[in-house]
Order: sequence, then C-alpha cells, then structure tokens
Amino acid sequence: MSPAAGMRALERFREVAADPRAELARVKERSGLAAVGYFDSYLPEELIMAHGLIPYRVTVDGRDDVRSMEYIQAYACPAARNLLDQALRGDLDLLDGALFTRYCDSLRGVFAVWDAEHLTPYVDFVRYPTVTTTEAAVQYLAAELREVSARMATALDAPVDEHHLREAIVACDRKRALVAELARRRAAREMALQGSDYLGILVAATTMLPDDFTQELSALMAHPPAGEPGDALPVVLSGTTFDNVRLAASIEQAGLCLVADDLASGSRWYGVQVEAMMGAAPLVSGGGPGAVGATAEASATATGGPSLAGGAGDPWTALARAYLTKPPCSVKEPAEPRADHLLAQVRASGAAGVVFYLTKFCESEEVEWPYLRDRLEAEGVPVVMIEGEHRSAGFEQVRTRLEAFREQVEGF
Repeated sequence: MSPAAGMRALERFREVAADPRAELARVKERSGLAAVGYFDSYLPEELIMAHGLIPYRVTVDGRDDVRSMEYIQAYACPAARNLLDQALRGDLDLLDGALFTRYCDSLRGVFAVWDAEHLTPYVDFVRYPTVTTTEAAVQYLAAELREVSARMATALDAPVDEHHLREAIVACDRKRALVAELARRRAAREMALQGSDYLGILVAATTMLPDDFTQELSALMAHPPAGEPGDALPVVLSGTTFDNVRLAASIEQAGLCLVADDLASGSRWYGVQVEAMMGAAPLVSGGGPGAVGATAEASATATGGPSLAGGAGDPWTALARAYLTKPPCSVKEPAEPRADHLLAQVRASGAAGVVFYLTKFCESEEVEWPYLRDRLEAEGVPVVMIEGEHRSAGFEQVRTRLEAFREQVEGF
C-alpha cells in the first residue's frame, strides 16, 4: 500500500462527508439492494444488514427550509426539522424504508409526520427503553428488535438471515474498533488529522458500507497525513449528533483543536462492541428475580419473530445489551455514565477544556448541561457552551466567544 493511498482515502472520506446522499446512490446502483434510513446512534445498523439491506444514517445537512414547519412547531429541534425537510423535498427518495427509535420528542414528531405522509414506502418505530441499566430493559429491547425485524421482513420482502446478522455484527464491530483506534491516535497526538476531517470520517462511517469504509480507513491509518498539531488549544467537543464538517472547521478557526469528542455520532457510538456481549452476564441493577419478565426466546415465539433467540450467544440480546450499555445520550437515564465518559475523554486526550455544542431547542441537552458543567468544573476542567442550529453561516458571534474562551484558558 503506497503512501498516496492514505491521501486518496482521506479525499474519499471528504467526498462522502460533503455529499452522503451521492454515496448512497452509488452503493444502491452497485449493489442493487434496497436501503433503509435511520436517524440516531441507538438504532443498530446490524438490524438492517441482517435483512440484506443497506443501512444509511440520514445526516443533518444544515440547509434552510420551512416546509417542516407546516407539520411541526418552529421551535422544535432544528436538526429534527432538517431531517423532515429533506424527506419533504424529495432528497431521500432513494430510501425504501426508515426506522425511528424512541429517541426524543422532536424525532417522535417527525416519525408521526413521516408515517402519515408515507415519506418512504416502509416506516417503523423501535420502542426503546428510557432507563438503560436494567436487565429488564435488555430483554425488552431484544424482543422489540425481533418484532421490528419481522415487520421489516414482510414489508420489504427481505427475510432475516442469522448468518447475515452475525456477519453484520463482525463487520460493524471491526469498523467501530478501527474508528476507536483512530480516535486514540489523535488523542495521543500520534496522528495529525484535523478535527473537521475526523468528523467527516464519522459521517462516512455510517454512510459507506462497513467493509468499504474499513478498507479506506485502514489505508489512511497506514499512511496518515503529515503535519504537527500546532499551538491550537486542545478541546473535547460534546453534544448530540454532529454532522456539519464546515461548522467543525469554523470552530477550529477560533484557535481550538478538536482533539477528542463526546458525541452521539462519535465516541458514544464507536465504543459499541456487540460480539463482546455474546453470553455476557445479566445486568444486576433494577430489580430482583422476576424483574426481567418473558425470556427472549419466549418473546420471539409469541410474536412470530425470527427464531434467533435463546440464552447465551443470542445475537439479538447481544445487540440490545451493547447498544443499551454504551455511554448514554441525554434522552436516556441515568446521566452519570455520560459525565464519566466525558471526563474520561478529557483525561485520555489531555484536553485543556470542553466545548459543549447545544442544539437549539434541545430540551434534554438543556436539562443535562448544568449537571455536566458542574461535574467538569468540580474536576477543574474549563467548559464553554455554545448554542446553534448546525449551520456554519452566521457563526461570527460564536467564533468570538470561542476565541475569548481560548484566551481565558490560556491565561490560567
């Protein structure tokens, strides 16, 4: 593999991040497969791949539109409104289906409109538990994934296949582990890669087919770009899903270096390893004997779902356990693991502070922000909160605040 292969891989990632829908079109044309979109990191892409379908995480493109406000309030989350706008414009006509989870109120509103307006031929909803620390939640979600799988198989004429499911788990685990290694090298200053390029790679990770992505990222890591980190202030970027590469570049233009992240589409996603959960011990919190309810096998039989259940090594239970026990978003409980994860990112990267990006009108993040701020300040970690709509236009006032934050931290 020549050194030029690393730069070609980086250019490929930049191309995909700039136009994810174009990549979806290429994948569909090349494979001839149907595609199912999803919207947050709690939806296991392995579920879609188990049916021989293409998983596609719909990213926030930051484009202004007002069509969504005919259906949902103008003060709803701008990221959720943007996702709906894309569908209403016809930008997502390549999708054959869409899967939502019980993530937040705004996305639940988008689901209701999506379903009523038939914005994709197939649309479904995964009823996700809010509390993530009980064995009852694991078994509930495992049964729910089987039920959704059965409905998707019928709606899209795409039977689930246990071999495909296990192959998908291996491929996605490999992909996420490689992204985790990339993040580790950046945090350790072993690899000079701009934060905007890193975020572009995160977009590509849930846009490209897993094996294609892994091949390209392997090439990039074998031949990384040359350069030095410079004197920019190293910070951790915290927030929900963050897809706008140009906005990330604007943040770095304020003299900051996004050396690590606490993002739903970043470190709170790439740490998921499903194979490690095969045969894992049950969670012990949240009730004693009888709290779990029906077993996964009984649930599958009762619902007519796929017969892939049954004790240790059951892939559906492993999926549920892995996705429930990842560092939680602010829409899940409890909040302490999120704060612990954020502090771990700060310590591992040697970051001098945290930039908390609050999506405008995101109530769950607004509620969690004071708790995270207080935990960081108690540990002596400077933090600044900036609020926005995932658009890079009109960012000048925010840039001024970030420059002031940098000067404040450097002054201590």
